[in-house]
Amino acid sequence: MIETDGDLGLILLEEYDKELLYDGTILYSESKYNNFKCIYGFCPPSEGRDRIYHPVVGFGSKYKDKGNKRYFVKLERGALKWTGKPTSTSTKEYVASKLFASFPKGTDNHYGVFGENRNLNREATISAFGFTFEELTKLLKAYNEVFGMNRYREVRITFSGTRNNDCELTGNTIPRNFPYITLSEPWSHISLFGFYSHLSLLMNNGDQSVIYEVMIKSGCPDELLKRLMTIPYQLRGSQVCLRNY
Repeated sequence: MIETDGDLGLILLEEYDKELLYDGTILYSESKYNNFKCIYGFCPPSEGRDRIYHPVVGFGSKYKDKGNKRYFVKLERGALKWTGKPTSTSTKEYVASKLFASFPKGTDNHYGVFGENRNLNREATISAFGFTFEELTKLLKAYNEVFGMNRYREVRITFSGTRNNDCELTGNTIPRNFPYITLSEPWSHISLFGFYSHLSLLMNNGDQSVIYEVMIKSGCPDELLKRLMTIPYQLRGSQVCLRNY
């Protein structure tokens, strides 16, 4: 949990100037789980755009008055999910004005949620992405060894800076600049949540699973595997699939 409001620059969302909400604004709520999330606005293809935009787009959408709840998207535990207007929830939502989400760019595949002086906020990063970049790298290294992927093509974190992609495991959208997992063809675009679900299924029997055991022997920390197996159960609601439009 947070130490002081001043650390995050918390401002009530309902009192915040919506014109200042930027792409991937970090919200904080006093809910029991997933206290932090990245929030985005959504433009339907009927408006000539099919991308995820700044949250101000969602607040200004003409569709919100017609009962259409698909004008906001949130990033939570590595999954992009449709969400209603943040200020309509039963728990108070705050803008964490001193935090920002950083996504891969150029030749740098790193991601995370950072505070002042670009210090990683570990709790916020885990809430938004599921794992820090370093943690996910450890998971993938063990996965590579367990499944012998190094013989063909190393499983790794990557991104596309030019276009959206569809997750070839779930069909959900991976927006440009979002991190995803790439394996060998035909599984070259796997969303973070898709990968978490895949590995969680393989370890369905928990620490009694053979895959769990060999992942541990391959150097993956026990804490990471236990967290991974809880992620599919923590997320509810429809995920973003733009090809349905």
